[in-house]
Amino acid sequence: MGAEDCLTLAREAERLLTESGVAMYGSIERNHLRLTPFGLLAPSWLSAPEVPSANYGEVLPWKKIAIVNIEGFLDFYPEILAERLRGMGAEPSLGSLGLPALNRLRENPSEFRSINIANVLNSPENFKQLAEGLKKFAENSDALFL
Repeated sequence: MGAEDCLTLAREAERLLTESGVAMYGSIERNHLRLTPFGLLAPSWLSAPEVPSANYGEVLPWKKIAIVNIEGFLDFYPEILAERLRGMGAEPSLGSLGLPALNRLRENPSEFRSINIANVLNSPENFKQLAEGLKKFAENSDALFL
């Protein structure tokens, strides 16, 4: 593909995202570090502003971090994330949130995936229940990772 074409397409992607009103953190000029679900800081070009990120040479800006998993969700490993965050000087706490709206999905483990969970929680009523459930974890925290 070549470096020049890659750079041209990267600039075009940034322009299209900006024109579409999609907020992003980062630029093609300089990578930043994005926290992965496994607690690693991975070089990244663009990230959604909601994704925990830091510039090179910086640390994550939060000390007390609540890590909350949806009860029964097996594709997230909060203990691994917490251990890595401790290694970065953070004070993570772990929690689990059970939401009745997700009970139907729990009946079939192959259905209990992030996209299906997101679809259920996307309704205003279910999103409100999620927000209410997360409040108790966020009370004494600088950040909440779900």
